[in-house]
Order: sequence, then C-alpha cells, then structure tokens
Amino acid sequence: MTAVVYRGAIDCALRRALPAIFALFLVACEPVFQVMPASENEKIPHPKFKVVDPDHPDQPAGFHTIKLLASDGKLLWHLRADPFGKQNNISGFSYGVPLRGFKEVVAPQPLQPGGAYTLFVFGTPTGSLRFTVDAAGRIRAL
Repeated sequence: MTAVVYRGAIDCALRRALPAIFALFLVACEPVFQVMPASENEKIPHPKFKVVDPDHPDQPAGFHTIKLLASDGKLLWHLRADPFGKQNNISGFSYGVPLRGFKEVVAPQPLQPGGAYTLFVFGTPTGSLRFTVDAAGRIRAL
C-alpha cells in the first residue's frame, strides 16, 4: 500500500510540474537578438548600436520597441513603432536620435560617465545589452 501511495504522490507532483517545465522549455528556445555597440569607439552623447538577428544575420532585424534604463530602473529613453505594433526592419540606431518609423514615447536623457545602463530591443525575438560609460564617455559592454 505504501508503494502505491508513494507512486501516486510522484504522479501528482509530475502532473503539476509539467506546465512549468514546458514553459521553461519554450522560454529557453526563444530566439534572441544580439544587441551591441556598433563599434569599439562609440561615445556619448549619441552612441550607435547595432541589432543582429542570428537566424538572419544578413538582413536588418525587425523590432517594434526600444527602451533604455538606468541601473536604478529609471526609464531614460523609449521609442515604439508608429503605427503601434508594426515591426520595423532596422540594423542600427543612435541613442537619442529620431528613428524613421518610430515614435518617441520618452525623450532621451543624457548618459553620464560612470553610469550603468541596459538597452532593450523588443520584437520577435527580443534582445538587450548591459553597458557602462567610462570616464572618457566611451560605451563598454558588460
């Protein structure tokens, strides 16, 4: 009898865990954009970034939202596709510079030497870049 109860408990736990396991599998398989400084010499006030879709590296990436956050979570810049929901095919952009096909939701705030930031690019797929600004104003990926 003990073996039957024990097996029933395992079956119940497994049935409860399957949705979570499946969700983790889906997230782990989600494609990711590569977001990076366009060169090693990018500097404030308008560093350039490039976005690459590893599945199609020879084509511009399609995305609909750009957000830049400070290390404290403060939103410093936000662009979204116009019209909303449309994915624009872009291979790169410069911080704070208007981007064709996008509407500014939050105006860019100046990046500061010594600051740490996270740049998010949302589309299908998504991607992000954590970076700092050194004392000379250069962008350094983390």
